[in-house]
Amino acid sequence: MASLLHYLLVLFSFFSLVLASLSQTNFKPNRLVLQVHKDSATNLHVANVQTPVSQAPLVVDLQGKFLWANCDEQYLSSNYHAPNCHSTQCSKANSHTCHTCPNTARPGCHNNSCGLIVENHVTHQSALGELAQDELSFQTTQGSNPGPLARVPQFLFACAPSSLLQRGLPKNARGSIFRSIAQFFTNELSGIPQTKPVAPFGVCYESNKITSSKLGPAVPNIDLVLHTQNVVWRILGANLMVQPQNGVTCLGFVDGGAHPKASIVIGAYQLEDNLLQFDLAKSRLGFSSSLLSRRTNCANFNFTVSP
Repeated sequence: MASLLHYLLVLFSFFSLVLASLSQTNFKPNRLVLQVHKDSATNLHVANVQTPVSQAPLVVDLQGKFLWANCDEQYLSSNYHAPNCHSTQCSKANSHTCHTCPNTARPGCHNNSCGLIVENHVTHQSALGELAQDELSFQTTQGSNPGPLARVPQFLFACAPSSLLQRGLPKNARGSIFRSIAQFFTNELSGIPQTKPVAPFGVCYESNKITSSKLGPAVPNIDLVLHTQNVVWRILGANLMVQPQNGVTCLGFVDGGAHPKASIVIGAYQLEDNLLQFDLAKSRLGFSSSLLSRRTNCANFNFTVSP
C-alpha cells in the first residue's frame, strides 16, 4: 500500500518551545517531523499524531486555526484534561465561552470548560467544541535522519463532535482569483483544445494532448510571488494537473466560493513533494518548491528510528 501513497514532509522549527524527550536524557530538539499520507478513498491528507497510549489519525488542514479531533468515540488517554472556563489556557486559546455538557463526563464533554468554535473546512460546517489539554509525542529529526521521540506536555487542542466529520463539498462556487488563474492558464495553453470539465474542476483537457516530463505534465508553471519579487513559490506540472477520470487531465485548482475567508488557500495537492518549514518563533514559512526538480521526493525521507 505504501507505493500508492503520496507524501508531504512538514518540519516544525521550535526555537522558543522547550520539549522534553521520551528518551533516557532530556534534550531540546529544533525540529519535529510528521509523515503525512493521502487517503485514497477521500483524497484528504492524514497525519498520525501520537498520544502516550495510541496514535490518532488527523486530517491536515493548513487553513485551520488550531488542531481539533473527534473525541466522541475511542479517544484513549490518561493525561486528558479539560481546562476550566476563564482559565489561563482559555485565554491562550482565545476562548471566551463556557462549555457545558449534560451527558456523563468524558473527553469532549465537561461542564464549566472552555468552549471553542471548530470548523471543518472540507464541509464548511462549524460546531462548538471543548478546549482540551493532553500530552503528545512527535518524531524529531536531526537533518536527513530521524531522532528520538519528544513529548509536548500540556498541548492545547479542541475536542469536536462527530457531526463535523460528515462528508460534502460546496457546489456552484465562484471566485475572482480562480478566474484570473484559469484565464492565464488557458491563454498559455491556447494551442490545446479544452474538453468538458469534470466537477469540481473548471479547466480540463484530453490527457493524450498533454505530454509528460520528469516534473509531471508539461504545462506552464505558476509562480506565486510573495513579499518580494525575489521570493517565488514555483508550482510545477506535477502539482498543477490532476486526472479526475481516465483520459481527462484538469487544472488542479477549484473556486473558493463567493465569500472565502482567505483570498487563496494552497491546497494539499499543491504541497505534495514540497518541503515546508514552519518557524513558529519568527512567524515565517520556509519552502522548497517541488523536490522533483532536485531528483528526489518526500517518500525518500528516512523515517526509520535512528539508534
